[in-house]
Amino acid sequence: MSDAAEPAITAEDLEAEEEEVRSTIAAELNNRGRRAMEEVDILVAAVLRELPAYLRDTPAKEALHMLSSRKDHAQKESYLQTRSAELEKLELAIRSMSQNLEPMPCEQKSALLSKLSADCNELCRPDAGHH
Repeated sequence: MSDAAEPAITAEDLEAEEEEVRSTIAAELNNRGRRAMEEVDILVAAVLRELPAYLRDTPAKEALHMLSSRKDHAQKESYLQTRSAELEKLELAIRSMSQNLEPMPCEQKSALLSKLSADCNELCRPDAGHH
């Protein structure tokens, strides 16, 4: 066996090794961060290519507002279509009732008029069906 003593590791050696490990880890983290940012840029570019040109060239805040306005417009249009259909039904009920009003008994006429009046009031309320 050899009696040669192993060289002692000094604090300076440990500090140098620590600095080298820290430097290696920092470089690896920077590389990974750079690659991740490149991947995000590629994905964003791919998504932007799918958008219509007018949205692609619009600042994000304005584009989001435009999309929100379209949704509001679609909701209002749907509401108006529903209300229009309800009014058409009411109009048909009034026409039908007016054609058959003469031969009806008074109680039936009164009940029908009350129902139509209530339906009309409900449909003509400014906030009816709009939540």
